[in-house]
Amino acid sequence: IYGQNDVQVLRFIHQARTLGFPIEQIRHLLALWQDRDRASAEVKQIAMQHIAELDARIEEFREMRGALAYLASHCAGDERPACPILESIGGDQDARKLAHRHARLSATPASPNSHNRASGAEIA
Repeated sequence: IYGQNDVQVLRFIHQARTLGFPIEQIRHLLALWQDRDRASAEVKQIAMQHIAELDARIEEFREMRGALAYLASHCAGDERPACPILESIGGDQDARKLAHRHARLSATPASPNSHNRASGAEIA
């Protein structure tokens, strides 16, 4: 059904997706891959831009993880309905702001009573 060239193109697309490249960049990379007169500088520039985007996403994931871990550590996890996790998610505060708030809070020394908070309003 597929010729050798089709298989190579599909493999290229799969590998690029595995590296997290978005479709638009894959299209561009595919065109460069097929152009034997390409300048590798352009390919490197695309790769470096993607690395910077990945670094930014990794930092966002770290902040999200930290915010969620912070909320989970303040949730009693028992039979009581009070849950700072749900209160924060259901609150007016944007999730990114929550992550940034967590980053600020974790950068400052915790007070002796900070682990006893049960209300999401105090956290969010």
